[in-house]
Amino acid sequence: MVLAAAGRVASGESEGVGCEGVELRIAAEATLAAIQEATQGDPEFRLVGIKRFQAFDTQVVVAALSNGDRSAAPRIGAVPVRGDLARAVALAVLDAAGLVDGSQA
Repeated sequence: MVLAAAGRVASGESEGVGCEGVELRIAAEATLAAIQEATQGDPEFRLVGIKRFQAFDTQVVVAALSNGDRSAAPRIGAVPVRGDLARAVALAVLDAAGLVDGSQA
């Protein structure tokens, strides 16, 4: 996964083989790795979960992140799928991290 903003480029990788759920998780973890590189690990996020589902007549990807504080509720990001599923996963993770507005994705 490669992220670019404000003239900076950050990348992250994750590997695995399997069903769609595994592929979603791999894309989400690669996005998190790119976020960690771009932000130098501050704040540090952990993937709680990633899910694609049907909401009304639209496919949606929802990401949940934790910042390590067990007392805090997970941060949630949601993005409609518009073609590329990996892109939607990345945008949902970025939305949960507060780095993009998922409603504008």
